[in-house]
Amino acid sequence: MLANHNFSEEILESNDEMVKFYTGLPSYSILKTVFEFCAPQISRGTKLTQFQEMMLTFVKLRLNPSHKDLAYRFDLSVSTDNGLTVRVCGRRCLSVFVRILEKVLLS
Repeated sequence: MLANHNFSEEILESNDEMVKFYTGLPSYSILKTVFEFCAPQISRGTKLTQFQEMMLTFVKLRLNPSHKDLAYRFDLSVSTDNGLTVRVCGRRCLSVFVRILEKVLLS
């Protein structure tokens, strides 16, 4: 099973290549800026940190893995992941995610 620590801030802050692969953003510093903007909109409802909840959403939007895959990666039940993705994606910061990803992916 994949451990959810792979998406921790500590791991990503020193690995811009991983940030770019999973989010489409060019660096951790940009990811951190997006997180600081979105954090007030992310309500914690699982054992994940707010940062991990945002990462789950980025991974879903960028790579579109199945909910089962995300559940394994983030050590969640499939039903928890499905509800979490919908809840986080439904927040105001979704439009920010989409605009940023479009800009990065189209450049």
